[in-house]
Amino acid sequence: MAPIIGAGVIACALLVPVSFGAQRAVHALRSRRADAALVRARSDFAKGRFASASDNAQASSAWSGTADAQLLLGRSLEAQGDLSAAKAAYESAVAKEPTLAEAQVRLAVVRSALGEPARARRDLIHLLRRDPDNVTARIALADLQAEAGLRRDAIKSYQAVLARDP
Repeated sequence: MAPIIGAGVIACALLVPVSFGAQRAVHALRSRRADAALVRARSDFAKGRFASASDNAQASSAWSGTADAQLLLGRSLEAQGDLSAAKAAYESAVAKEPTLAEAQVRLAVVRSALGEPARARRDLIHLLRRDPDNVTARIALADLQAEAGLRRDAIKSYQAVLARDP
């Protein structure tokens, strides 16, 4: 009598691990696709095609999950005026790579625009404790302080910028 192969046996066969070589090939393909999508996203962003940049950055992020893809996605969404979605993308970038200063600065600026200016200023001050020479963060902090009417703090921050980058 011939053995009966049921759905359970077929399902178990599908759970057999793929060989290491096949896993590497799949990873390499996903990596190439992610890189190509990120290159397209950067090109689209530079040309002002923010919707296309968002789509390509999202695709790159789906394939690779890198902080760079999330950062570019956030920048594209911010340029389109979708600040809530940009905030989520920047938060994801910072979660993936906590030292990515550009994502931290953009996140603070977006938080301020969304009504969280005190948190934005605190985040920038925290960043500047770790990276005191980050001129972009200092300028963003000074701008947020000036917007909040904290003139003395803003003047000190602008002076710190000039002391580091005359």
